[in-house]
Amino acid sequence: MPYMMTWTPASDDDAVTVPLRDLTPDALCDAAANADMDYSLFTDTFIYRTLYALCYQLLHNGDAEVTIGEFGSLLVVPRVL
Repeated sequence: MPYMMTWTPASDDDAVTVPLRDLTPDALCDAAANADMDYSLFTDTFIYRTLYALCYQLLHNGDAEVTIGEFGSLLVVPRVL
């Protein structure tokens, strides 16, 4: 698992951290399901825009954070082995 993904909902729910095995649509959907994210967010456009933002930030900053409107935010960091 090369990455860890933290889903922080905008509600009062606690943040959830799960492994993210790769930066692919399939891996993002699996990690989101494990983090109990709202599946209705996951349209094709949402998935690819989110992956683009994550990849761009990871390449330039070493970590990435994407705010998802009023729903919450995703933080992705490389997993330390």
